Amino acid sequence: MEQEIIRRVLASEIKRINPKEGTVTVIMSDETIDRYNEIILASAWKKRMGSYKKHPILLSSHNYRGLMNQIGDAVSIKVKEGKLEAEFKYFHSQGNPEADWAWVLASKGVAAYSVGFICHAGRHVDPDAEYADDEDMKNWQKAGVRYVYDDVELLECSHVTVPANPSCLQNSFDQGSVVRELEAKAFPMLAELEEELKKLTPISRIRSVEMTDEQKEIENKKWDETENEIRHRVREPELFKEGSFRYITLKKDKPRVRAVIGKLKDEDVMKIQSLRFPKSDGWTMTEAKAWVKAHPDVIKTIEEKEIIMGIDDLEEMVASLKEKFTADFEAQMKLCLESMTITLRTAAEDMVTRMTEVIDAELEKRKEKEVEEVVGEEKQDEIILDTTKDTDGVLDVFKVITAEMEKAFLPKEG
Repeated sequence: MEQEIIRRVLASEIKRINPKEGTVTVIMSDETIDRYNEIILASAWKKRMGSYKKHPILLSSHNYRGLMNQIGDAVSIKVKEGKLEAEFKYFHSQGNPEADWAWVLASKGVAAYSVGFICHAGRHVDPDAEYADDEDMKNWQKAGVRYVYDDVELLECSHVTVPANPSCLQNSFDQGSVVRELEAKAFPMLAELEEELKKLTPISRIRSVEMTDEQKEIENKKWDETENEIRHRVREPELFKEGSFRYITLKKDKPRVRAVIGKLKDEDVMKIQSLRFPKSDGWTMTEAKAWVKAHPDVIKTIEEKEIIMGIDDLEEMVASLKEKFTADFEAQMKLCLESMTITLRTAAEDMVTRMTEVIDAELEKRKEKEVEEVVGEEKQDEIILDTTKDTDGVLDVFKVITAEMEKAFLPKEG
């Protein structure tokens, strides 16, 4: 069989809806006969499921042409109890109106799903053939099945509006009961769905809302950047009572968000004056602006418990700085003492060396002088100098000075 992409609206059934997570669990297919008188065996999906799991997209109506047509993805997909079961997560509330509307339909239980797949192996069921030795083929023949899929490769899953699907329209002409069945299910919910649709912002309205140059200038003035942080001014400082400003932490986990709060002059409530985004946590101007846009409630009134939390944060910060200062101070002091010790030791040793040189020179001069004063050069050889005798006490003085210097400047080692 030629490997063309086959699209089928299967006998899908929404099994479970999780509004909090934005997911639906769907029975995509079972081994019942579909509207084309075909059967896809549950085992047929298992053989090549890896291709889809690498890129498990959920499209809108098999539309591949634009990025906005991907409205979700499959969190899981598996064959369970003879059925193909999938859990889809919708990308709603993220700026894609088509994903938003698809989620409304899915969450109301009014949704149909279709698959795009390639057939790798299958069997035609001949209505006139004899299948005496093949019980399955015999049963399928009796049920009017014309083709059985044994090996298929799933390419994508789509959320579709069945009446607008060409293949289903054709089937509807042949079997008017299909349309009547869908109408009976969908029309009672139409009014409710229309109300939900009104709440969504149309694309045309989103694109038309652009800031004027004056608004852009005002917005830019609310932001500034220092060496350590990015700051966003929520309210002018002049609106607050003097001396009422406090620091609090709005977001404790990194990247952190801090705020300066104060008491308004005309109201007895605490409100945010500015937001602070520490660069040490990795904040950039673009990311900070995106965070503010995603958290419009930052202008809310600050409750007393949050102020207490802010004071606790401040005390924690002071304690941390104090600890760091103490540790740094002790380290600097130790380093300074080590440096002074080395300097003094070097100076003392240098001084001792110089004094020794001076005293040696002085002793040498005295020896020469004593030799010259001896009467008769012939007696010079007989003169024996007693260099160990310190007649003027020079050596004694030197020893006392040296001992005192060692006490003062040379710390005991070890």
